[in-house]
Amino acid sequence: MLYSTVPTASQVELARRMAERQMAMQVATVRELMVWFVPFLASSYGFLYYGYRKTKSWVVMFPLIPITFGFGYQVHFAYGNKTNQIKTLAEKIMSTEAHMMAVPEWSSPSEAQQQAQQERMKEEYRTT
Repeated sequence: MLYSTVPTASQVELARRMAERQMAMQVATVRELMVWFVPFLASSYGFLYYGYRKTKSWVVMFPLIPITFGFGYQVHFAYGNKTNQIKTLAEKIMSTEAHMMAVPEWSSPSEAQQQAQQERMKEEYRTT
């Protein structure tokens, strides 16, 4: 039989490793973004402080507030335990609020489709 409806241990392990790799890629992406974000933040602080000194108005410094929050979130995600917090929250939602997730049912190919595919594969094998 080509298709199995019950995942094997190796399939589960492969899915787990793929999920870990995806999370590692997200963290690596954020860390790479930090290489660009830090100089932007430093220059923003410098230019906005210069604008404050010229105008003597605190209003010029207000853009630093959302920039600083964004920077803090990115640092927490890239170098802190934000991924663990997200994972914990996702597991809590899956266990307590499963009714809120609408995941479509996955169906495996029918027996007739499996038989037809097996026959095609056998026929291709014979012709080669």
